[in-house]
Amino acid sequence: MKSGEQAFIYAKACGIIGRSFIDNNLAVLRGINHLSDLDKLVFPDTHHELPAKQLLRDFEDRVTQQAIKQITAMVNLFHKIPDLLIQLIRSYECADLKIVLSAHIHGEKVMPGFTDIGLFRTIKFEAYPDLLAMLKGTNFEFLLHDDLLSGVKDNAIDIQMFIDHHYYKILLASVKKLNKKDRQHIEILLREEIILHNIIWALRLRTYYRLSPEAVRSKLIAIPEDNALARDALASLSFSLQNRSDWKGWKYECFLNPDYSDRQWEADPRYVQNKIALYVHRRIRKFFHGNPFSLDTAFCFIKLKQYEEDILTSIAEGLGLGLSSTDVFSLIEVPV
Repeated sequence: MKSGEQAFIYAKACGIIGRSFIDNNLAVLRGINHLSDLDKLVFPDTHHELPAKQLLRDFEDRVTQQAIKQITAMVNLFHKIPDLLIQLIRSYECADLKIVLSAHIHGEKVMPGFTDIGLFRTIKFEAYPDLLAMLKGTNFEFLLHDDLLSGVKDNAIDIQMFIDHHYYKILLASVKKLNKKDRQHIEILLREEIILHNIIWALRLRTYYRLSPEAVRSKLIAIPEDNALARDALASLSFSLQNRSDWKGWKYECFLNPDYSDRQWEADPRYVQNKIALYVHRRIRKFFHGNPFSLDTAFCFIKLKQYEEDILTSIAEGLGLGLSSTDVFSLIEVPV
């Protein structure tokens, strides 16, 4: 990038992040007890009067579209958009693909909704249930030639694993194309994201799906030239899910839920995931300003907007279930 373009993008990004909804409305959010009130707070001029169930999906869609609008507006400031940023936007496409393929495997005739990322979209979701028409010519065309989509109804885990693994390989490959200045911090953040993703994935598979350590081992993101990506998750497979002392000295022990003496301890994937999300958010905020006239700015901007989106949709889902704001905030980690 030219220095003028770098400075302009950094200034625009700082302005938007400085007006972050979460940062500027956290105290008010803690007092919200109804989804309709959250809708009015986030969208004061365009809130919708809908029944609770409809409002939840509608609200989440608008929050996502708002994030995408800001992200694509930022990315389009580049005279030549780096492939890495394009792939980050396509994370929405990957998330939708998991849902759509699961629906297809279960024989659903009506396609679930998908997030419109405009010109960055490659998958033709509107061709559902014709998978060939949907995926031909995309990075996920390989799925058409795999037994993964043979119609078996119990392989939702494998679908997620295949898509995540392939997506992160694409991201890492796009990082390798960057010059040294742009690549330095982004590669650190992305590798750490994959390491932590593997840790959460391993814990969820053992806790919720009751998979054996050996079964989990084959489902982690591991790339031959970078074995360290799965090393810490693999180390955790030998630790008991009911004995916290087993985890003592593990590199990421700080993310585990506390051991209260009045009840039996059990590893809580939700707690770990929330702690990791907050940790990653703080790291991204730090790196956002660390190397301002580089691609770090745009990379971190996208991640920060997606984090804000995740927090708002998590709050909405809690309120949609009838929880109070106190209960909702006890279940998620937010920056203070």
